[in-house]
Amino acid sequence: MKFLERFAEATGLRNFDLMGTSIGASLGVRYSLRHPEQVRSLILSSPYLLHGQAGRVSRLARRRALMRAASHLVMRHLIQRQLEEAVYRTEVVTSALVDAYWRPFVAPEGSRVVAEVLSNVVVGGPAEELLPEVAVPTLVVVGSEDPLAAAGTLERLRRLIHACRVVVILDSGHLLMVEAPEALSRTILSFVRQGR
Repeated sequence: MKFLERFAEATGLRNFDLMGTSIGASLGVRYSLRHPEQVRSLILSSPYLLHGQAGRVSRLARRRALMRAASHLVMRHLIQRQLEEAVYRTEVVTSALVDAYWRPFVAPEGSRVVAEVLSNVVVGGPAEELLPEVAVPTLVVVGSEDPLAAAGTLERLRRLIHACRVVVILDSGHLLMVEAPEALSRTILSFVRQGR
């Protein structure tokens, strides 16, 4: 949150569209509520927002003190397996993609940053109780095969977010930006250009 605030201030951003992906959707919701004068619309891609989606992330809450140490132990093959479970088409999980997700864990400052981000999300938890307060037009984009978009999830999001439009991209999982970048881009551009 602080990074976004500092970035917006440093660049002079005013009245912008904000996108959050997966656990970043929770941060996007919180930012839009904290700075409603800045956020014109909210785009939530493969959002992790509801209590029922918590799964493994909720278990991290009980091990918060161990997160930084644990991040040193993350092995590349574990990252690859997690990515393969998150996508619908495993052929998109290339060596370069695995390296991009694994790099923060092995970079000098990476473990600290990963632990800090995970701690903030775990401590903040899902943003479900905040969703009725979202006042800006909101687009929710999910893959039809996203393991976090279980039955009823999209309907709950529609009910909780006042001005919400939901788009499902077929034959895609949780990583829309990797599995369906063109469809995701078209959906976002259409939403933004149509004045939400």
